[in-house]
Amino acid sequence: MAAQLPTEVWLLVARFVDEEVLRDLLGVNRLFLDLAMDIRYSKIEFDDMTLKASKTISRLSDPTIARRVRRLDLQLNQLARRKPVERGVPGRVSPRGFMQRLTTALLHLHPSLPSLLASAKSDSSKSPRTISFEDLTAVLPAMVNVEEFSIDSWNLPTQFDLRPFFSAAWLGFGTKIRKLSLGGNIEGFKVLLASKPVLSALEELHFEFTDNMNPPRPNSTEGLHIDTTTRTLLRDFVAPFINDLGAQLRVLKLCSWASIDLSSFFKQLGPFPRLQTLKVWAAFDRSFANDPSGLTQVLYGAAPTLKHLMLRLNPSGLFVHPEADLALCNWLAETVNNNDQLATGLRSLELYPSAGVAGLDCLIVLIRRSAATLERLNVKDRYLLLPEITRISAPFSSYTRLRYLRLNVRKLPVELFDLLAPSFPNLHSLVLRAADGEPAEDFTTQVQTRRYEEWKLYDIEIWQGGNELEHETMLLLKECIPMAKVVNIRRDVDDKFYRYRMPLLETKIEGKGNGIKTVVPNMSDVARALSRPPTYPTKFFGCELGAQTSFDEKNDRYIVNGAHNAERLRELLDVFIDKFVLCRACKNPETDLVILKNGRNEDIIRDCKACGERTGVDMRHKLTTFILKNPPVQTKKGKKKNAGNAAAGVGGGGGGAENGDAAAQEANGAESDDELTKKIKAEAAELNQDAALAKEDWSADTSPEAVKQRIKALEGSMAAVVIAGDDEGSDDDANSPYAHLGKWIEDNREMQTDPKAHAVAIYKKAEELGIEKKHKTILVLVQALFTETVVAEIPKYAPLLAKMVTSEKHQKSLLGGIERFVGIAHPDLIPAVPKILMELYQIDVLEEEVVTQWGTHVSKKYVDKETSKRVRKASEPFLKWLEEAEDDDDDE
Repeated sequence: MAAQLPTEVWLLVARFVDEEVLRDLLGVNRLFLDLAMDIRYSKIEFDDMTLKASKTISRLSDPTIARRVRRLDLQLNQLARRKPVERGVPGRVSPRGFMQRLTTALLHLHPSLPSLLASAKSDSSKSPRTISFEDLTAVLPAMVNVEEFSIDSWNLPTQFDLRPFFSAAWLGFGTKIRKLSLGGNIEGFKVLLASKPVLSALEELHFEFTDNMNPPRPNSTEGLHIDTTTRTLLRDFVAPFINDLGAQLRVLKLCSWASIDLSSFFKQLGPFPRLQTLKVWAAFDRSFANDPSGLTQVLYGAAPTLKHLMLRLNPSGLFVHPEADLALCNWLAETVNNNDQLATGLRSLELYPSAGVAGLDCLIVLIRRSAATLERLNVKDRYLLLPEITRISAPFSSYTRLRYLRLNVRKLPVELFDLLAPSFPNLHSLVLRAADGEPAEDFTTQVQTRRYEEWKLYDIEIWQGGNELEHETMLLLKECIPMAKVVNIRRDVDDKFYRYRMPLLETKIEGKGNGIKTVVPNMSDVARALSRPPTYPTKFFGCELGAQTSFDEKNDRYIVNGAHNAERLRELLDVFIDKFVLCRACKNPETDLVILKNGRNEDIIRDCKACGERTGVDMRHKLTTFILKNPPVQTKKGKKKNAGNAAAGVGGGGGGAENGDAAAQEANGAESDDELTKKIKAEAAELNQDAALAKEDWSADTSPEAVKQRIKALEGSMAAVVIAGDDEGSDDDANSPYAHLGKWIEDNREMQTDPKAHAVAIYKKAEELGIEKKHKTILVLVQALFTETVVAEIPKYAPLLAKMVTSEKHQKSLLGGIERFVGIAHPDLIPAVPKILMELYQIDVLEEEVVTQWGTHVSKKYVDKETSKRVRKASEPFLKWLEEAEDDDDDE
């Protein structure tokens, strides 16, 4: 009966089952093998032209694999036309003897496994191939269950005929798509939308317009005839497409980075009777300067059902022209004041209110209308004074639903927190960006006298003058906000960049006499950061102190009998972390607790995801008895872990053994060295590499020994092919040489007064750490060395860069460092990217081919996709200059 449940139900169930348990179930029957493959291929992303993508295409040509895809992301600008190269035909499986019997057995186990075997036997000496439009067009019709489809063609040359590709896409899975994202130059949308897709299930639509970076040359006769009149394209193709879906849309996002007027386009849009989320991101002076009435019409039409509104209409340019900002301010005032229903009942609001007084008035009106329901408020790009923030806070005096607040402030006085704490008592996350380079002179003195006991804030982020607030000042601030105080999980590590953090343990003494007890009010938050049940450290305290403990998980109360001061419990927590959380080998907290049965006995193992070691705990400790009686609850599979929540999940059950367990090794059988086994090993490794695309990792134990054991098991059961392989260890360890170099550069910033001596000292430090030739060193160097005056600093450090940037890998790391430097640390420097690249190009540390390829390949390796696109968009003037210079050379 269970096997007849829909796949969607099983995928939902799997999210609540530990991956080790799922792996053990693979050998039970075909149902669980199916489930494993459904999870493995649920998301497919093509964002490169590598052999790995080619192999993914090959597997998707099998309909039993293709039907498992639920989400498909394509970056068409990365793909190429197929070159007329003769490709080898995969080797055929022998019809006789052992191979015939093996193929028959695999066919009974699962229909798709023989094709995997054939792929493993293919001749690996063939020249590598890349995927093309023809490859994708061939496999798309088989992906009949895709629910989320994303197409990004922002840099696709216009000569590509996309009609066969898109026709195949809609023919295969159009009726099941719930979310569709279309990004690229407007000319490309004509071909896309002319294919007349049927999207009966669509609820979420994203459009992103960009200028075409590859327009056809005036004298070119290659490719299709493209109607470059953007108004015609918007009128005849894009607007009708959106309107046809208007009755069913719940989410609509329209972004424009293109130099086009959207006034008449918005006049055509609507109605949207079910729309709950509207996001518009475009420069007001460029997109709506002629007539913004169309945007007003869309807002009014969606007002009755709207729950989430984002209006980012900042005028274009680094310095906003007053007239452009005044036009936006006047439009906001007219739009808000002429419709009393606009923004009533909003749950989230993101708005640039313009720099005018009337713009702030409009923001306050919108907040007042939605204060009873508003949960997220993001005021973009307007730097506010304390009296203005007081006006914004006033409507919330009777409502406490707001959980997220982001503001830009001109100054950072202590009085700001005196205002925010009582105004937003239930706020969970606060982001502040201050314009001034330094806090007020008496800030550190005054903040030590404050304590906001009732403020439930636990996530706070403050930027000052383009940089994160100085670490010591942030610690002082968090000391006065109990919920926001965080420390390193390893308190012996004095590193402000240490990624594993937890809230500082708090205590509260209750009762008197024989009934006195110590309550730990934030025990659940501390335990969540450690990825352990809160009962474990509480019981550990009782064992160490010889005191009784009690837990009320429903009401989140964890009690240790007796009066115990906070520092004593914090010291005991350090002992608990060392004994039951940290890996014995690498001392990182990325561990799962696994309970193993050894005959009549049971052992508790720390399974480390950072280094792969499996180390036991001291079974003589009294807490182990409690853990065995109350095993770890299975955590949600695939949950992302970050610096704020530590990096370890809690997992129970599961097989495997501690390193060196001979019995476990024998159970896996002896390794065979025949040719078939070697090729199956290679296929298993390739499958695990592809798993990174789907962000799924089925390998709990990543040690080399465990990997060998699982590969041995492949001869007996091909089920392990789905999950074999090992992960890379964490390379951002606080004790790594790269972290030491970055910290050393920051600690010795005063040496920048003498760039030559500073450069020599940096190189000697890198040499001392043994990383002077590593390409990752460049990534650290860029982020730690340069400041807001990076353009002027690059020539001063040209000899150092020339000495350390010695290969294409180094150049790519250099560009990645620039992405992080301007995209994360200094977003206000993004417009200066062309100047930065020009300086690096002039000192001969960047080659034309490398930077050109970088400019046309969006990557999520160093920053998120949106930031990557913004940085590359900003680099267009430099890339265009390179192209023109090359054309001039050709003409000569």
